[in-house]
Amino acid sequence: MSQENDKKYTLCMYDVRGIQEYIFRTNRLRQVIGASHLVENFFQKGISAIAKDVWPNEPHRYVTDWSCPREEQRPKLRIEACSNIDMEVLYIGGGNARILFRNKKAGIDHGLDISVLFNREFSRWVLTQTYSLRLAIARVDTDLERYSDDHDRLMQEMQVAKANMPSSEPFTGFPIVAREDSSGKALSNEYDYTTRQFVSQETASKLRALDRAQKEMPAEGKHLDDLVTLKGEDSWLAIVHIDGNSVGRRITDIMSKNQGFSYSETVQVMRSVSYSISQGFETTYNTMREALDTIKADPDEQLIRDIILAGDDITFVCNANIAIPLVKFFLEEVSQKYMYTGDDEVEDPLYAFSACAGIAFANSHFPFYDAYQIAEACCSNAKKVAKTEENQINYIDASGVGHKLIGSWIDFQFCDHINITQLEKYREKQYILTDGTDLLKRPYWVPPGKADSQEAGIACLSDRSIERLLQKIRELSVKGGAMTCGDRNQIDIAEQDDLCAEDQAEDQLEKRAEAAIVPRRWCKKAREAYTRGRPAMLAFITEARSRHKDFPINRENAYTGHVANYYDAVELVDHFQDILL
Repeated sequence: MSQENDKKYTLCMYDVRGIQEYIFRTNRLRQVIGASHLVENFFQKGISAIAKDVWPNEPHRYVTDWSCPREEQRPKLRIEACSNIDMEVLYIGGGNARILFRNKKAGIDHGLDISVLFNREFSRWVLTQTYSLRLAIARVDTDLERYSDDHDRLMQEMQVAKANMPSSEPFTGFPIVAREDSSGKALSNEYDYTTRQFVSQETASKLRALDRAQKEMPAEGKHLDDLVTLKGEDSWLAIVHIDGNSVGRRITDIMSKNQGFSYSETVQVMRSVSYSISQGFETTYNTMREALDTIKADPDEQLIRDIILAGDDITFVCNANIAIPLVKFFLEEVSQKYMYTGDDEVEDPLYAFSACAGIAFANSHFPFYDAYQIAEACCSNAKKVAKTEENQINYIDASGVGHKLIGSWIDFQFCDHINITQLEKYREKQYILTDGTDLLKRPYWVPPGKADSQEAGIACLSDRSIERLLQKIRELSVKGGAMTCGDRNQIDIAEQDDLCAEDQAEDQLEKRAEAAIVPRRWCKKAREAYTRGRPAMLAFITEARSRHKDFPINRENAYTGHVANYYDAVELVDHFQDILL
């Protein structure tokens, strides 16, 4: 027998592939919500279910409760201290789970190692519950000597496992088969009584999860149109993707500082880190929702719906008009939370959370998965800008050592067609003019929520800060407050009235938006003038200021070098409601 097989324990890592594609494969919100509920707390539900099957009526043989509030004592590694325990969840976080098994046979009936039996049953459970999600598993044997060494070996094994995973999905039908419109999957004998159609096995799994969830939350919307202001042609919503900055690097730094810790102590640290990440981001999301609920005119109005809440990976859909204020609130709030490694640790700014966000503004009938990819691309671009040398934040710790911190940034994109998924190429083609002028100033920096120092206050006025963008939008929109949704709807109706002549339409717009500094029609003209180049924009400014003395764009502030100053604002002004959270 090899030395590897003589080791007492087996450490396994689990990673579910294709969750985002699984959720966003369809444009029907019922299925999206069902898939979201299906993958929510996915590992915790699956591991608990399989543990009960492998050890029926023997709950003392396994430990699945790995986390506890920060104020309480962290649980130690119990499998090492108690010989009756055969399995213990080390922690769940970062989109994966880690479980430690005792290296022994499962029993006479099975003849398999405990870890092998558990992994088989877990893979079967994933297939049964979701039909098309795939579970990647890596395993290494260990004697619990150095966790960092096991971690490195486990990551190498996971890379191999992912590379060798088959790309094909379960067999779905014969060469000639009826397929589902929404997903392209082969139809099954499962029937959806809401749409009165047969559906695929995957869709049936999502709808069953939706039915279970709606028994607990019956008020949840079932259609994307439930989240928009105007149903139909102008029904816009926002898909928001938020991802934490440098979380993996910080975890690596923490592990390197704890090289002298025992295996059990290192696991306790990782549990603290994982718990603080999930609680920090998910608590912030819940705080944001609660703040929104307090200002809604109609308590039953559906303005937001979470899709993915997985540690520092957050995705939600909301009414387009409140997307920017919501994301700004989230990033400010999460910056006041910290990654903890132990119960006695103080709040260290070096481990304060930051995140970047991407927002895809899309019609409610725009392909959902494409919109998500655009939001993800915007988030990636925001991270790219945030990590540049000039945008990093200087921080000096108590020891006098300097550090470079990454701040929180927002990028956004309006979805005109699906080719935008190649965001960088699309922007080079559409937003950089022949004379080199860049129409986009985005992404924008969101200062930390506790930015109360003089330096931070000055930074908030930076031309790349979100506050400066909001100031420009307010200059273009309303005087003394936000335009209500009703005001916006009336203006939309006036603009779409084909029976009105151009002058009559403009008069109606000005009457129906008396609070507006600049009629929205002129904001649209400004956007069009920007796209035609600098001479056209300067000519437009002359005309606009001759008719509207309060028009905020002038020859001095229209451009900074080769960058348009107000293009982002005129593009957003139709989809912004100034709410105070």
